[in-house]
Amino acid sequence: MKSISACLFTDGACSGNPGPGGWGYVFVNFESKKVFEGGGGENSTTNNRMEMTAIIEGLKEAVSQKFKTVLVLTDSTYVIRGFTQWKFGWKKRGWLTSEGQPVSNQDLWEKLDQVGHHIKIDWRYVRGHQGTPGNERVDEIGVAFSKNVYIHLYDNCDFLNYIFDVTQIPDGEPIPEMKSKTTGPKKTVFYVSYVNGVLVRHQDWSSCERTVKGQPKALYKKVSNEEELSEILKKWGVNGN
Repeated sequence: MKSISACLFTDGACSGNPGPGGWGYVFVNFESKKVFEGGGGENSTTNNRMEMTAIIEGLKEAVSQKFKTVLVLTDSTYVIRGFTQWKFGWKKRGWLTSEGQPVSNQDLWEKLDQVGHHIKIDWRYVRGHQGTPGNERVDEIGVAFSKNVYIHLYDNCDFLNYIFDVTQIPDGEPIPEMKSKTTGPKKTVFYVSYVNGVLVRHQDWSSCERTVKGQPKALYKKVSNEEELSEILKKWGVNGN
């Protein structure tokens, strides 16, 4: 712990992907023993954009407090790989992919790249929903903003007055390997909806669309496998059994 001067918990949430989303961060200043929270939301966005926004805004907080290095804890392999691996090729090609297509979320990648010039980022991958207090808190903030529900945010809060022990920093784990796009069986894609307490699997988008259309509180998402479905249901707080 003595080697860590500041850490940043981040998370993004989105219902529908695209759909209403929210983001949250918890910035921990171990030098002053203070905690700073931030969050926000958008009516129509994606989970990746919310993950990125949480990190960008949290890093801005770290820079404003004159930190040169910060430990960032996130469950977004997309952001970690994008920042540490992919962005170098993207920038050389003028923010184009290797296939010559515009990079998704270019505006946010440019912002993240810019703030990265002002602070050294130590990335740590941590799985979400594993009971780590910091992870659970940023998930709570992001979900609240995605649902436009009020949540109190702590600012410049002493460690002793904060809601959990911020010294509980998870060790992290290796980033999961990317699945090959050319090998193995084709993914079984389906859709899942959750409307008025009813969870339904759909074989195609048209069926899902008919179910959620006109339902302001409907949750829905495209799913590739059972593991992904399990994570989605956890995000929604739904028991899939």
